[in-house]
Amino acid sequence: MPLVLVEDLTADQYARLIEQVPVQSPIKIHTDTARYYPYGVLAAHTLGYVQKVNPDSSEIIDDGLKTFTFKTKQGKTGIERYFDQRLSGTTGHEIWRVDPLGFQDALLYQEAPKQGEDFISSIDVDLQIAAETALGNRTGTAVALDVKTGEVLAIASHPSYDLNELSPYIPRKVFDKINKQGAWLNRSLQLSYPPGSTFKLLSAIAGLRAGTINTKTQHNCQGVFPLGNRIFSCHARNGHGFVDLATAIEGSCNIFFYAEGLRIGIDKLSAEAQRFGLNERTGIEVPYETRRLVVPSKSWKQERTGEVWMAGDTANTAIGQGFLLVTPLQMATFIASVARGETRTKPTLRALSSKEGNRVDHGGEPIGLTTEQHTELWKGMERVVGNGGTGRLVQIEGVRIAGKTGTADFRAHGKEVNLAWFLGFAPVEDPQIAIAVMVEGTSSSDSYHGGSTAGPVAKDIFLEFIEHYPERAGLVFSY
Repeated sequence: MPLVLVEDLTADQYARLIEQVPVQSPIKIHTDTARYYPYGVLAAHTLGYVQKVNPDSSEIIDDGLKTFTFKTKQGKTGIERYFDQRLSGTTGHEIWRVDPLGFQDALLYQEAPKQGEDFISSIDVDLQIAAETALGNRTGTAVALDVKTGEVLAIASHPSYDLNELSPYIPRKVFDKINKQGAWLNRSLQLSYPPGSTFKLLSAIAGLRAGTINTKTQHNCQGVFPLGNRIFSCHARNGHGFVDLATAIEGSCNIFFYAEGLRIGIDKLSAEAQRFGLNERTGIEVPYETRRLVVPSKSWKQERTGEVWMAGDTANTAIGQGFLLVTPLQMATFIASVARGETRTKPTLRALSSKEGNRVDHGGEPIGLTTEQHTELWKGMERVVGNGGTGRLVQIEGVRIAGKTGTADFRAHGKEVNLAWFLGFAPVEDPQIAIAVMVEGTSSSDSYHGGSTAGPVAKDIFLEFIEHYPERAGLVFSY
Protein backbone atom coordinates (compact mmCIF):
# COMPACT_ATOMS: atom_id res chain seq x y z
CA MET A 1 0.00 0.00 0.00
CA PRO A 2 -0.90 2.54 -1.13
CA LEU A 3 -2.11 1.54 -4.60
CA VAL A 4 -1.67 4.37 -7.07
CA LEU A 5 -4.76 4.86 -9.22
CA VAL A 6 -3.67 7.91 -11.22
CA GLU A 7 -0.82 10.37 -11.11
CA ASP A 8 0.47 13.55 -12.73
CA LEU A 9 -2.94 15.21 -12.86
CA THR A 10 -3.47 18.50 -14.64
CA ALA A 11 -4.77 21.44 -12.63
CA ASP A 12 -8.27 20.94 -14.08
CA GLN A 13 -8.29 17.20 -13.33
CA TYR A 14 -7.10 17.84 -9.78
CA ALA A 15 -9.84 20.42 -9.19
CA ARG A 16 -12.55 18.06 -10.44
CA LEU A 17 -11.25 15.20 -8.30
CA ILE A 18 -11.18 17.04 -4.96
CA GLU A 19 -14.72 18.30 -5.62
CA GLN A 20 -16.11 14.81 -6.22
CA VAL A 21 -14.23 12.53 -3.80
CA PRO A 22 -16.23 12.08 -0.53
CA VAL A 23 -14.53 13.19 2.69
CA GLN A 24 -14.53 9.63 4.16
CA SER A 25 -13.47 8.02 0.90
CA PRO A 26 -10.53 5.54 1.05
CA ILE A 27 -9.16 7.44 -1.94
CA LYS A 28 -6.53 9.85 -0.71
CA ILE A 29 -4.78 12.62 -2.59
CA HIS A 30 -1.03 12.79 -2.11
CA THR A 31 1.17 15.66 -3.21
CA ASP A 32 4.43 14.48 -4.72
CA THR A 33 7.46 16.23 -6.17
CA ALA A 34 8.77 16.27 -9.72
CA ARG A 35 12.00 17.52 -11.25
CA TYR A 36 11.83 20.70 -13.30
CA TYR A 37 14.65 21.52 -15.70
CA PRO A 38 14.60 25.18 -16.79
CA TYR A 39 17.12 24.51 -19.57
CA GLY A 40 15.40 21.43 -21.02
CA VAL A 41 17.95 19.47 -23.07
CA LEU A 42 20.98 21.26 -21.63
CA ALA A 43 23.59 18.78 -20.31
CA ALA A 44 20.87 16.10 -20.16
CA HIS A 45 23.24 13.14 -20.24
CA THR A 46 25.45 14.61 -17.55
CA LEU A 47 22.72 15.72 -15.17
CA GLY A 48 20.82 12.45 -15.60
CA TYR A 49 17.29 11.67 -14.50
CA VAL A 50 15.47 9.96 -11.64
CA GLN A 51 12.87 7.20 -11.56
CA LYS A 52 10.34 6.24 -8.93
CA VAL A 53 11.23 3.06 -7.09
CA ASN A 54 10.01 1.23 -4.02
CA PRO A 55 12.07 2.24 -0.98
CA ASP A 56 14.78 -0.03 0.35
CA SER A 57 12.94 -2.74 2.31
CA SER A 58 15.71 -2.73 4.92
CA GLU A 59 14.49 0.71 6.04
CA ILE A 60 10.97 -0.58 6.79
CA ILE A 61 10.26 -2.00 10.24
CA ASP A 62 9.22 -5.65 9.92
CA ASP A 63 7.57 -6.71 13.17
CA GLY A 64 4.10 -7.71 12.03
CA LEU A 65 2.83 -4.17 11.69
CA LYS A 66 0.67 -3.28 8.73
CA THR A 67 2.97 -1.09 6.69
CA PHE A 68 2.65 1.17 3.70
CA THR A 69 5.15 3.41 1.99
CA PHE A 70 5.27 5.92 -0.81
CA LYS A 71 7.62 5.34 -3.71
CA THR A 72 10.85 7.24 -3.59
CA LYS A 73 13.07 8.60 -6.36
CA GLN A 74 16.42 7.17 -7.35
CA GLY A 75 19.01 8.53 -9.75
CA LYS A 76 19.31 6.37 -12.86
CA THR A 77 21.95 8.16 -14.93
CA GLY A 78 24.47 10.98 -14.77
CA ILE A 79 25.12 13.04 -11.67
CA GLU A 80 21.73 11.96 -10.33
CA ARG A 81 22.96 8.37 -10.12
CA TYR A 82 26.58 8.93 -9.13
CA PHE A 83 25.67 11.23 -6.23
CA ASP A 84 22.31 9.58 -5.45
CA GLN A 85 22.99 8.91 -1.77
CA ARG A 86 24.39 12.37 -1.20
CA LEU A 87 21.42 14.03 -2.92
CA SER A 88 18.69 11.80 -1.50
CA GLY A 89 19.31 12.01 2.23
CA THR A 90 17.46 9.42 4.36
CA THR A 91 13.84 8.35 4.50
CA GLY A 92 11.83 8.97 7.67
CA HIS A 93 9.07 6.74 9.09
CA GLU A 94 6.22 6.80 11.61
CA ILE A 95 4.37 4.19 13.70
CA TRP A 96 0.70 4.90 14.41
CA ARG A 97 -1.85 3.18 16.59
CA VAL A 98 -5.11 2.81 14.67
CA ASP A 99 -8.65 1.93 15.70
CA PRO A 100 -10.50 -1.17 14.41
CA LEU A 101 -11.66 0.80 11.36
CA GLY A 102 -8.09 1.70 10.46
CA PHE A 103 -8.21 5.36 11.37
CA GLN A 104 -5.08 6.81 12.97
CA ASP A 105 -5.45 7.23 16.72
CA ALA A 106 -2.03 8.11 18.15
CA LEU A 107 1.50 8.64 16.89
CA LEU A 108 3.74 6.15 18.74
CA TYR A 109 7.10 6.75 17.04
CA GLN A 110 8.52 9.13 14.49
CA GLU A 111 11.85 9.46 12.76
CA ALA A 112 12.08 12.55 10.61
CA PRO A 113 13.57 12.32 7.13
CA LYS A 114 16.91 14.00 6.54
CA GLN A 115 17.35 16.25 3.56
CA GLY A 116 20.10 15.44 1.11
CA GLU A 117 23.12 17.65 0.48
CA ASP A 118 23.44 20.20 -2.28
CA PHE A 119 25.70 19.54 -5.24
CA ILE A 120 27.23 22.43 -7.16
CA SER A 121 28.48 21.35 -10.57
CA SER A 122 31.39 22.88 -12.45
CA ILE A 123 29.38 23.29 -15.66
CA ASP A 124 29.22 26.88 -16.91
CA VAL A 125 25.71 27.34 -18.30
CA ASP A 126 26.81 29.90 -20.92
CA LEU A 127 29.57 27.65 -22.27
CA GLN A 128 27.17 24.69 -22.20
CA ILE A 129 24.60 26.62 -24.23
CA ALA A 130 27.32 27.61 -26.71
CA ALA A 131 28.42 23.98 -27.10
CA GLU A 132 24.86 22.65 -27.51
CA THR A 133 23.94 25.38 -29.99
CA ALA A 134 27.10 24.94 -32.06
CA LEU A 135 26.58 21.18 -32.38
CA GLY A 136 23.04 21.83 -33.61
CA ASN A 137 21.27 18.78 -35.03
CA ARG A 138 24.46 16.90 -35.82
CA THR A 139 25.56 13.78 -33.99
CA GLY A 140 28.58 14.42 -31.84
CA THR A 141 30.00 15.80 -28.64
CA ALA A 142 31.92 18.77 -27.26
CA VAL A 143 33.87 18.93 -24.01
CA ALA A 144 35.52 21.97 -22.42
CA LEU A 145 37.81 21.67 -19.40
CA ASP A 146 39.54 24.10 -17.10
CA VAL A 147 43.20 23.42 -17.91
CA LYS A 148 44.43 24.00 -14.38
CA THR A 149 41.78 22.21 -12.32
CA GLY A 150 40.21 19.71 -14.72
CA GLU A 151 36.74 21.12 -13.96
CA VAL A 152 34.26 20.33 -16.73
CA LEU A 153 33.03 23.67 -18.06
CA ALA A 154 30.82 22.17 -20.76
CA ILE A 155 30.00 18.65 -21.88
CA ALA A 156 27.43 18.17 -24.63
CA SER A 157 26.31 15.04 -26.44
CA HIS A 158 23.93 14.98 -29.41
CA PRO A 159 21.33 13.71 -30.11
CA SER A 160 19.91 14.57 -26.71
CA TYR A 161 16.53 14.73 -25.00
CA ASP A 162 14.46 17.10 -22.87
CA LEU A 163 14.76 16.07 -19.23
CA ASN A 164 11.33 17.57 -18.51
CA GLU A 165 9.78 14.83 -20.66
CA LEU A 166 11.20 12.25 -18.23
CA SER A 167 9.66 13.80 -15.12
CA PRO A 168 7.81 12.60 -13.09
CA TYR A 169 8.00 9.40 -15.18
CA ILE A 170 9.00 8.33 -18.69
CA PRO A 171 6.02 7.75 -21.02
CA ARG A 172 6.47 4.84 -23.41
CA LYS A 173 6.14 7.18 -26.40
CA VAL A 174 9.00 9.35 -25.12
CA PHE A 175 11.19 6.33 -24.35
CA ASP A 176 10.68 4.91 -27.85
CA LYS A 177 11.45 8.26 -29.49
CA ILE A 178 14.72 8.66 -27.58
CA ASN A 179 15.63 5.04 -28.25
CA LYS A 180 15.01 5.40 -31.99
CA GLN A 181 17.22 8.50 -32.14
CA GLY A 182 20.03 6.75 -30.25
CA ALA A 183 19.88 9.65 -27.82
CA TRP A 184 20.26 7.64 -24.60
CA LEU A 185 24.00 7.32 -25.29
CA ASN A 186 26.42 9.89 -23.91
CA ARG A 187 28.88 10.07 -26.79
CA SER A 188 31.46 11.96 -24.77
CA LEU A 189 32.27 8.92 -22.62
CA GLN A 190 30.05 5.92 -23.42
CA LEU A 191 31.31 5.38 -26.98
CA SER A 192 34.89 5.15 -28.22
CA TYR A 193 36.26 6.24 -31.59
CA PRO A 194 39.52 6.41 -33.55
CA PRO A 195 41.06 9.83 -32.80
CA GLY A 196 42.36 10.40 -36.32
CA SER A 197 45.02 13.03 -36.86
CA THR A 198 44.60 14.54 -33.38
CA PHE A 199 46.71 11.56 -32.27
CA LYS A 200 49.61 12.95 -34.28
CA LEU A 201 50.33 15.24 -31.33
CA LEU A 202 50.98 12.18 -29.19
CA SER A 203 53.09 10.61 -31.96
CA ALA A 204 55.09 13.84 -32.08
CA ILE A 205 55.66 13.79 -28.32
CA ALA A 206 56.72 10.13 -28.48
CA GLY A 207 59.19 10.89 -31.27
CA LEU A 208 60.61 13.94 -29.53
CA ARG A 209 61.13 12.03 -26.30
CA ALA A 210 62.61 9.04 -28.12
CA GLY A 211 65.01 11.27 -30.02
CA THR A 212 63.81 10.17 -33.45
CA ILE A 213 62.33 13.64 -34.13
CA ASN A 214 64.17 16.92 -33.70
CA THR A 215 63.76 20.46 -35.00
CA LYS A 216 65.68 19.58 -38.18
CA THR A 217 63.77 16.40 -39.04
CA GLN A 218 62.22 16.61 -42.51
CA HIS A 219 60.35 14.35 -44.90
CA ASN A 220 59.45 14.90 -48.54
CA CYS A 221 55.71 14.37 -48.86
CA GLN A 222 54.75 13.41 -52.41
CA GLY A 223 51.24 12.36 -51.42
CA VAL A 224 52.01 8.64 -51.25
CA PHE A 225 54.00 6.36 -48.95
CA PRO A 226 54.85 2.85 -50.24
CA LEU A 227 55.03 0.26 -47.49
CA GLY A 228 55.35 -3.42 -48.34
CA ASN A 229 52.76 -4.20 -51.00
CA ARG A 230 50.53 -1.28 -49.97
CA ILE A 231 50.42 2.39 -50.79
CA PHE A 232 49.56 4.70 -47.88
CA SER A 233 48.34 8.13 -48.93
CA CYS A 234 48.24 11.68 -47.60
CA HIS A 235 45.08 13.77 -47.67
CA ALA A 236 47.04 16.24 -49.82
CA ARG A 237 46.98 14.33 -53.10
CA ASN A 238 49.86 16.26 -54.60
CA GLY A 239 51.81 16.16 -51.35
CA HIS A 240 53.15 18.85 -49.04
CA GLY A 241 56.75 18.80 -50.27
CA PHE A 242 59.47 18.98 -47.62
CA VAL A 243 57.96 19.32 -44.15
CA ASP A 244 59.44 19.54 -40.67
CA LEU A 245 57.53 18.74 -37.46
CA ALA A 246 55.80 22.10 -37.07
CA THR A 247 54.78 22.14 -40.73
CA ALA A 248 53.58 18.53 -40.54
CA ILE A 249 51.35 19.41 -37.59
CA GLU A 250 50.13 22.59 -39.30
CA GLY A 251 49.13 20.76 -42.49
CA SER A 252 48.40 17.39 -40.82
CA CYS A 253 50.79 15.59 -43.15
CA ASN A 254 50.27 11.83 -43.06
CA ILE A 255 53.53 11.03 -44.82
CA PHE A 256 55.65 12.68 -42.11
CA PHE A 257 53.92 10.68 -39.39
CA TYR A 258 53.92 7.40 -41.33
CA ALA A 259 57.68 7.67 -41.64
CA GLU A 260 58.24 8.84 -38.09
CA GLY A 261 55.81 6.30 -36.66
CA LEU A 262 57.92 3.51 -38.16
CA ARG A 263 61.09 5.06 -36.71
CA ILE A 264 59.48 5.43 -33.28
CA GLY A 265 57.99 1.93 -33.28
CA ILE A 266 54.74 0.70 -31.82
CA ASP A 267 56.28 -0.09 -28.43
CA LYS A 268 57.11 3.56 -27.77
CA LEU A 269 53.88 4.85 -29.33
CA SER A 270 51.84 2.51 -27.16
CA ALA A 271 53.81 3.35 -24.03
CA GLU A 272 53.38 7.09 -24.62
CA ALA A 273 49.62 6.73 -25.09
CA GLN A 274 49.42 4.78 -21.86
CA ARG A 275 51.51 7.41 -20.10
CA PHE A 276 48.76 9.91 -20.97
CA GLY A 277 46.11 7.48 -19.70
CA LEU A 278 44.43 6.78 -23.03
CA ASN A 279 44.10 3.12 -22.08
CA GLU A 280 42.15 3.95 -18.91
CA ARG A 281 38.80 5.45 -18.01
CA THR A 282 39.01 9.03 -16.76
CA GLY A 283 37.03 8.35 -13.57
CA ILE A 284 34.66 11.28 -14.09
CA GLU A 285 31.71 11.38 -11.68
CA VAL A 286 29.07 9.84 -13.94
CA PRO A 287 28.35 6.13 -14.44
CA TYR A 288 28.72 3.95 -17.52
CA GLU A 289 32.05 5.30 -18.81
CA THR A 290 33.05 2.77 -21.45
CA ARG A 291 35.78 0.20 -20.93
CA ARG A 292 36.13 -0.26 -24.70
CA LEU A 293 39.41 1.62 -24.91
CA VAL A 294 42.18 0.36 -27.15
CA VAL A 295 45.82 1.43 -27.16
CA PRO A 296 47.15 -1.35 -29.39
CA SER A 297 50.42 -3.19 -28.96
CA LYS A 298 52.05 -6.29 -30.41
CA SER A 299 50.78 -8.47 -27.59
CA TRP A 300 47.29 -6.95 -27.78
CA LYS A 301 46.95 -7.83 -31.47
CA GLN A 302 48.34 -11.32 -30.94
CA GLU A 303 45.88 -12.03 -28.14
CA ARG A 304 42.93 -10.40 -29.90
CA THR A 305 43.36 -11.64 -33.47
CA GLY A 306 46.05 -14.31 -33.32
CA GLU A 307 48.06 -12.32 -35.88
CA VAL A 308 51.48 -10.71 -35.67
CA TRP A 309 51.98 -6.97 -35.64
CA MET A 310 52.76 -5.47 -39.05
CA ALA A 311 54.55 -2.30 -40.12
CA GLY A 312 51.28 -1.07 -41.64
CA ASP A 313 49.67 -1.33 -38.21
CA THR A 314 52.31 1.02 -36.82
CA ALA A 315 51.83 3.49 -39.67
CA ASN A 316 48.07 3.55 -39.11
CA THR A 317 48.48 3.96 -35.36
CA ALA A 318 50.82 6.93 -35.81
CA ILE A 319 48.05 8.87 -37.59
CA GLY A 320 45.32 7.84 -35.13
CA GLN A 321 43.68 5.07 -37.15
CA GLY A 322 43.94 1.29 -37.11
CA PHE A 323 42.93 -0.34 -33.83
CA LEU A 324 43.00 2.83 -31.69
CA LEU A 325 39.81 3.62 -29.75
CA VAL A 326 39.41 6.51 -27.33
CA THR A 327 36.57 8.66 -26.00
CA PRO A 328 36.16 12.38 -26.70
CA LEU A 329 36.43 13.00 -22.95
CA GLN A 330 39.81 11.26 -22.93
CA MET A 331 41.00 13.47 -25.78
CA ALA A 332 39.82 16.53 -23.85
CA THR A 333 41.94 15.44 -20.89
CA PHE A 334 44.84 14.74 -23.26
CA ILE A 335 44.87 18.23 -24.78
CA ALA A 336 44.42 19.79 -21.33
CA SER A 337 47.45 17.81 -20.18
CA VAL A 338 49.50 19.02 -23.15
CA ALA A 339 48.46 22.58 -22.36
CA ARG A 340 49.59 22.20 -18.74
CA GLY A 341 52.78 20.28 -19.57
CA GLU A 342 51.80 17.13 -17.69
CA THR A 343 50.69 13.63 -18.66
CA ARG A 344 47.37 13.43 -16.79
CA THR A 345 44.29 15.55 -16.24
CA LYS A 346 41.67 14.38 -13.78
CA PRO A 347 38.27 15.69 -14.96
CA THR A 348 35.65 16.58 -12.39
CA LEU A 349 32.04 17.74 -12.49
CA ARG A 350 32.31 19.20 -9.00
CA ALA A 351 32.84 22.94 -8.70
CA LEU A 352 36.08 23.40 -6.79
CA SER A 353 36.80 26.23 -4.43
CA SER A 354 39.72 28.50 -5.26
CA LYS A 355 41.68 26.83 -2.46
CA GLU A 356 40.99 23.35 -3.88
CA GLY A 357 41.72 24.48 -7.41
CA ASN A 358 45.14 25.76 -6.45
CA ARG A 359 46.28 22.37 -5.20
CA VAL A 360 44.83 19.87 -7.69
CA ASP A 361 47.14 16.90 -8.14
CA HIS A 362 46.20 15.20 -11.40
CA GLY A 363 48.48 12.26 -10.71
CA GLY A 364 50.67 12.67 -13.76
CA GLU A 365 54.25 13.70 -14.38
CA PRO A 366 55.97 16.33 -16.52
CA ILE A 367 55.73 15.48 -20.22
CA GLY A 368 59.51 15.61 -20.41
CA LEU A 369 60.21 17.85 -23.42
CA THR A 370 63.09 20.24 -23.60
CA THR A 371 62.36 23.94 -24.09
CA GLU A 372 63.32 23.63 -27.76
CA GLN A 373 61.07 20.57 -28.27
CA HIS A 374 58.19 22.23 -26.45
CA THR A 375 58.52 25.33 -28.62
CA GLU A 376 58.52 23.28 -31.84
CA LEU A 377 55.43 21.31 -30.84
CA TRP A 378 53.45 24.37 -29.77
CA LYS A 379 54.58 26.30 -32.84
CA GLY A 380 52.99 23.63 -35.01
CA MET A 381 49.76 23.64 -32.99
CA GLU A 382 49.48 27.44 -33.13
CA ARG A 383 50.07 27.36 -36.87
CA VAL A 384 47.17 24.89 -37.22
CA VAL A 385 44.88 27.79 -36.32
CA GLY A 386 46.95 30.21 -38.45
CA ASN A 387 46.14 31.37 -41.96
CA GLY A 388 47.56 28.30 -43.67
CA GLY A 389 46.60 25.67 -41.11
CA THR A 390 43.91 23.01 -41.25
CA GLY A 391 42.11 24.72 -38.34
CA ARG A 392 42.20 28.29 -39.65
CA LEU A 393 38.42 28.64 -39.23
CA VAL A 394 38.99 28.63 -35.46
CA GLN A 395 40.99 31.89 -35.58
CA ILE A 396 39.89 34.63 -33.17
CA GLU A 397 41.46 38.05 -33.46
CA GLY A 398 43.62 38.93 -30.50
CA VAL A 399 43.68 35.44 -28.99
CA ARG A 400 46.43 32.89 -29.55
CA ILE A 401 44.92 29.40 -29.91
CA ALA A 402 46.80 26.12 -30.29
CA GLY A 403 45.01 23.18 -31.83
CA LYS A 404 44.94 20.07 -33.98
CA THR A 405 42.34 18.89 -36.43
CA GLY A 406 41.52 15.31 -37.32
CA THR A 407 39.34 13.40 -39.76
CA ALA A 408 38.97 9.69 -39.08
CA ASP A 409 37.32 6.77 -40.85
CA PHE A 410 34.85 4.87 -38.71
CA ARG A 411 32.47 1.97 -39.18
CA ALA A 412 29.16 2.41 -37.35
CA HIS A 413 25.97 0.38 -37.71
CA GLY A 414 27.40 -1.42 -40.73
CA LYS A 415 28.22 1.83 -42.55
CA GLU A 416 31.52 3.52 -43.30
CA VAL A 417 31.33 7.10 -42.02
CA ASN A 418 33.85 9.72 -41.05
CA LEU A 419 34.54 11.62 -37.85
CA ALA A 420 35.56 15.26 -37.59
CA TRP A 421 37.79 16.14 -34.63
CA PHE A 422 39.27 19.30 -33.17
CA LEU A 423 41.40 19.64 -30.06
CA GLY A 424 42.65 22.96 -28.81
CA PHE A 425 43.45 25.29 -25.93
CA ALA A 426 43.78 29.01 -25.29
CA PRO A 427 45.42 31.37 -24.70
CA VAL A 428 48.81 29.98 -25.68
CA GLU A 429 50.62 32.31 -23.24
CA ASP A 430 48.78 30.86 -20.22
CA PRO A 431 46.31 28.10 -21.19
CA GLN A 432 42.98 28.33 -19.35
CA ILE A 433 40.47 26.31 -21.38
CA ALA A 434 40.93 23.07 -23.34
CA ILE A 435 38.34 21.85 -25.83
CA ALA A 436 37.68 18.58 -27.65
CA VAL A 437 35.00 18.35 -30.33
CA MET A 438 33.95 15.28 -32.29
CA VAL A 439 31.21 15.32 -34.94
CA GLU A 440 30.11 11.93 -36.22
CA GLY A 441 28.92 11.30 -39.74
CA THR A 442 25.66 9.36 -39.79
CA SER A 443 25.68 8.34 -43.45
CA SER A 444 28.28 7.68 -46.13
CA SER A 445 27.22 10.90 -47.86
CA ASP A 446 28.34 13.05 -44.92
CA SER A 447 31.68 14.61 -45.74
CA TYR A 448 32.91 16.01 -42.45
CA HIS A 449 36.37 17.41 -41.79
CA GLY A 450 38.06 18.45 -38.58
CA GLY A 451 38.84 22.00 -39.64
CA SER A 452 35.53 22.84 -41.31
CA THR A 453 33.11 20.80 -39.21
CA ALA A 454 34.47 20.39 -35.67
CA GLY A 455 36.62 23.54 -35.63
CA PRO A 456 33.75 26.06 -35.79
CA VAL A 457 32.05 24.31 -32.85
CA ALA A 458 35.19 24.82 -30.77
CA LYS A 459 35.44 28.42 -31.96
CA ASP A 460 31.95 29.21 -30.63
CA ILE A 461 32.93 27.82 -27.23
CA PHE A 462 36.18 29.82 -27.24
CA LEU A 463 34.22 32.98 -28.15
CA GLU A 464 31.79 32.44 -25.27
CA PHE A 465 34.69 31.89 -22.89
CA ILE A 466 36.39 35.08 -24.07
CA GLU A 467 33.18 37.09 -23.70
CA HIS A 468 32.55 35.96 -20.13
CA TYR A 469 36.15 35.67 -18.94
CA PRO A 470 38.18 38.21 -20.98
CA GLU A 471 40.78 38.47 -18.23
CA ARG A 472 41.43 34.70 -18.39
CA ALA A 473 41.70 34.88 -22.17
CA GLY A 474 44.33 37.60 -21.84
CA LEU A 475 42.02 40.33 -23.16
CA VAL A 476 40.77 43.59 -21.67
CA PHE A 477 37.70 45.11 -23.30
CA SER A 478 36.43 48.66 -22.82
CA TYR A 479 32.72 49.28 -23.19
